[in-house]
Amino acid sequence: MANDEERHDKQFHKEQAVKALSIPQIFSASSKILENAQELIEEAELLLRNNHYPRAFALAHLASEELIKCQLLLPVALEFARDRPVDWKTIHRGLKEHRVKIGGAIFLNFILEPPPDGVYQASELSQRMSTLQDTNDMKNYSLYASQIGHEYSKPSERIDDQAAIACVSYARGLLQVIQMFYTGLSALTGMTEEGLRHCIAMPAFQSLLQALGDKTDLSHFPVIDKQQAMVELTAALNEPTLQAMLAQFPSLIEQALQSPNQSQNDDPQASDPTSGHNQEDTLKGVAPMANDDITVAIAGIRSRLDQLASINADNILIPGGPQSRYHAIVEEAYAALGLIETQIEGLHTELEYQHRRLDEIRDAALAGEQKES
Repeated sequence: MANDEERHDKQFHKEQAVKALSIPQIFSASSKILENAQELIEEAELLLRNNHYPRAFALAHLASEELIKCQLLLPVALEFARDRPVDWKTIHRGLKEHRVKIGGAIFLNFILEPPPDGVYQASELSQRMSTLQDTNDMKNYSLYASQIGHEYSKPSERIDDQAAIACVSYARGLLQVIQMFYTGLSALTGMTEEGLRHCIAMPAFQSLLQALGDKTDLSHFPVIDKQQAMVELTAALNEPTLQAMLAQFPSLIEQALQSPNQSQNDDPQASDPTSGHNQEDTLKGVAPMANDDITVAIAGIRSRLDQLASINADNILIPGGPQSRYHAIVEEAYAALGLIETQIEGLHTELEYQHRRLDEIRDAALAGEQKES
C-alpha cells in the first residue's frame, strides 16, 4: 500500500514538473485561455442577471487574470522564434501567481489609457500599482467570509451590484481588447511557428526589436527596485523612436487582414458570419436579461445621472458628496449602460436572423407551390 502511495506521489510530482512550451503549444494555450476567459465572463454575466453579485464579481475577476496570461505568453513565443533562451520556470510561476496577473492588468490599462499630454508618468503608474493588494483582497472578499477588523463579513456584505457590474464590464472590455490583438496576430502569423518567424524577420519588427534592446530578454529576471522598474517602463513608453515604430503596425495588420478577406469574398457563406450555422452559434451566446434586471439597470443609470447633475462649479471642490467620486459614478453608469447595450445588440441580431430565416422559408414554400401547380 505504501509503495502504491509513493509511486502515486512520484507520478504526481513528475506531472507537475515545469516544462517549457513550444511555439505551437503557446499558440494553442493562448486559444484555450481566451475560450476559457470568455466562458468565465458569460457565466459571470449569468450570475449577474440573477443577482448573485459576489460570485459574478469573482468569475469576472478570474477572467481578467486569465486574459493576462495571454499577454505573458506572447513574449515567450517571440523569444523562442528568435532562438533565444527563456527562464521558463519564472514565467511559469508568474502565470500562476495572482499578484503578477493583477499587476499585468493594471499595466495594460495604463498603456491603453494614454495621458492627455501623451507623456506617461512613473508616479501615475506607481499610484495604480499601489491598488494591487486591494484588488486581490476584493477577489478574496467575493469568495470567502473574511475578517475585517474585529468582525467577519460575508461576500454579499462586501460586494454589491455596482461592484459586480463594474468588474464584469471591465472583464468584457478586456476580452474584446485581447481578442482584437490576437486577430491582428493571427493575420500576421497564421498562428504558426513558421508564420511567427517570418513575421519577426520583417524590417518593421526588426527595427522594433532593435529599439527595445535587452528589454525583451527573458533569460533571467534580476531583482530591481519597483520604483526604478516603473521609471524604466514609462521611459520606454515615452521613447519617440519606439512610438513611431509602433504606429506602423496597424497598417501592417490591415494589409494582412485584406488577403484572407479577399479570398472569402468568393464564398458568401464564409464571408457572412451571420449566415446559417454561424448565426445560430452566435445567438446561443446571447443570454437575455430579465425585465426586472433591465429596470434595475436603467434605474441605476438614472440615479447616477441625478448625482452627476447635482455637481456644479460651487461644490465641485468640496470634500465628500458625489463630487468627490464623480469619475467612479460615471464609470458605474457606463458599465450598467454597456450591459443594456449588449442586450439590445443581441436582440437586433436575433431579429434580423429570424426575419431573414422566415423570408427564406416562405420563398422556398412559394417556389414549391408554383412547381406543383
